[in-house]
Amino acid sequence: MQKAKKMITIISILTLLFLGLSFVIIGSYLWGNSRKIQNKVNYGDDISVIAKRFEQINGIQKCYYQTTLIGDVSFGPSNYRLEAVILVNEVYSKEIQKQYDGEEVELKVEEVFWTNLAVEESISWQYNQLFEEEILNHKFVGKVYFSSDAKLIYLLVENL
Repeated sequence: MQKAKKMITIISILTLLFLGLSFVIIGSYLWGNSRKIQNKVNYGDDISVIAKRFEQINGIQKCYYQTTLIGDVSFGPSNYRLEAVILVNEVYSKEIQKQYDGEEVELKVEEVFWTNLAVEESISWQYNQLFEEEILNHKFVGKVYFSSDAKLIYLLVENL
């Protein structure tokens, strides 16, 4: 009889511990997932969005971009990613070409950018670290490319 009472007490305590632990784990999981944004993607063509973030880019005529927010919204977005193709005027394009000696690179840019900007896909892209540093201006990390022939700038960046 004494043994049976001890066994029932131990089983009761273990059951309560198991239920309490299950409640904590399930509650944490549900609370945590309700507060996260994963890959919230937006597309746009508002020049002011680019001009406000990249004041060094002059003569913007058109742009098309994709923004992605990834992270836990309880502390704000943990990551902000921007991919953009920007059409600039000829004056600024020539200024880039004159000021920066670019190294030719091969890029694959999503088709959505070409159709929305009505430009051709076969573009000769160039990279220059000094140009990249000037455009990113210690506010972003990532890559910046330009095409003087097509008067385009391509950004693939994330906030710091």
